[in-house]
Amino acid sequence: MARMARRTVSGALDVFGAKPFRRASLMAALERELGMASPLEWCCVDGGSLPPARLDADSPPPPPPAPGAGDPEARAVALFQRYCAQCHRTRDSFPPNFLAGPPGEVRAKLAQCAERIFVRVKMWELGPAARVKTPMPPVYALHRYHISPDQWPQHPDLAALRDHAGEILRSQTGRDPRLEDLMARHYEHLRGCLPAAAKR
Repeated sequence: MARMARRTVSGALDVFGAKPFRRASLMAALERELGMASPLEWCCVDGGSLPPARLDADSPPPPPPAPGAGDPEARAVALFQRYCAQCHRTRDSFPPNFLAGPPGEVRAKLAQCAERIFVRVKMWELGPAARVKTPMPPVYALHRYHISPDQWPQHPDLAALRDHAGEILRSQTGRDPRLEDLMARHYEHLRGCLPAAAKR
């Protein structure tokens, strides 16, 4: 792979170039690189008819919820959609697609995932060296809103995300959630973000 990457940089290959990913082209080049005696025949190697690659970040971000619009839960869900939908509102179950589906399903998924969401948003309250997990939303998700990592820990939207996850946990357990208690159970042992049936 490293050789193929170098050959792409030199112009001898284009499989890792700035164009749509073409599995057939990559596999054919990989077979040649490995010296396979009888490489497979691949269809659809010509990517000329494919559209240019486009980053999700090129699409406009969703607008913020209007101040005072809707009930507090609807506003919180709108904020999750604003900051987290780029990764978590997809058809794929990884990363967990807890924002995909109709409103009732999204609320149920947020409740299922509340422990992990709470831990991830609370990571923003810790210094980088003290974080045991990547904070969410991640730094790159803030760029499209022109929010710096230094500004975000004090941002009211982060507080709203944290408070909503905390309120869900409070309704489930009858007590205020504490990061220390959740981390004592180890992140990997917290309730999964999707019900087992949804992961298939």
